[in-house]
Amino acid sequence: MAKAFLALRKKIAKEPQMIHLGFKFGSSQILYSTGIKIIPTQWDFKKGKAKLVALLEISFTKDIQDFAGTIPTTDELNYFLSSLKSEADNYELQNRESFTKESLRAVLDKFYEKKDELQNFAFDLNKFIQQTINEAKSKKQSLTKDKLIQKIDTYLHPPVKGIGLFEYIETFIKDSETGRRLIDGRNVNERTIKRYRTTQSILLDFSKQYKRPLEFNIIDIDFYKDFNSFMAKAKDYAPATMGKHISTLKTFLREATENGINTNLKFQSKAFKVVETESDSIALSEEELNAMYLLDLSNNTRLEKVRDLFIIGANTGFRFSDFT
Repeated sequence: MAKAFLALRKKIAKEPQMIHLGFKFGSSQILYSTGIKIIPTQWDFKKGKAKLVALLEISFTKDIQDFAGTIPTTDELNYFLSSLKSEADNYELQNRESFTKESLRAVLDKFYEKKDELQNFAFDLNKFIQQTINEAKSKKQSLTKDKLIQKIDTYLHPPVKGIGLFEYIETFIKDSETGRRLIDGRNVNERTIKRYRTTQSILLDFSKQYKRPLEFNIIDIDFYKDFNSFMAKAKDYAPATMGKHISTLKTFLREATENGINTNLKFQSKAFKVVETESDSIALSEEELNAMYLLDLSNNTRLEKVRDLFIIGANTGFRFSDFT
């Protein structure tokens, strides 16, 4: 199998030399000009790449995307050349029967043309990954797979400028406590505020072990699944309880969106649903309540008072905090 290589025409020269992509197949060989010149002393002839030096004296004879008009870093230059080599190797591997010098030149020429949006994204992402790995090696830092995934995620989801998710939730709750935020023109009751605080606390606990910084821009279906899993496994919550906290989170996000703070609308997806289940609570029948009402507890005034309050609550539907 043929394999592409990079080389300079002259190993000893004071002037920058053209970097050529070489490709041997059978008795033939093609030398393709990369359009990049470099001083030989800055080139590693054994490894076929630029040396890690402070400054690169490079000139271009082609309009190379991402590099034209700028001096690339050593990593950027080597990545570009490595990508060009891979382009040649992959083409030869997939087109061995119809492979010719002319067809390879045409493929390499296209490599220099403007790429579409998806190709640009893949190129930039691969370049970032390689730079991150090389930087960790040069600084002798440990870089695990999980750490690299975190860095990639931060690259793909940069922190949102402005008010953060938790900062907004805290303001949301304080406005509810002070009466600055109303519901249907009325002050938010203590029970609802307590629910806000509980959801806020659970989100904070979750954020300490979540693989991505918890901000508005990453609230998506993956987050939804992970958050539900956290509540079910780490908190041992029932589905109905989990649904209440998802509902509260959606309240935070909905108002943040209305206020122009959040622009991520993935929480509105049908898959981002509030789980509701039938209650397993037991209700007393009217006959059972009457039997309790008629029970003679005159010899125990404490139990009699507790019974009477329970009967009032059962018949009015008031919360305990209300009728007491």
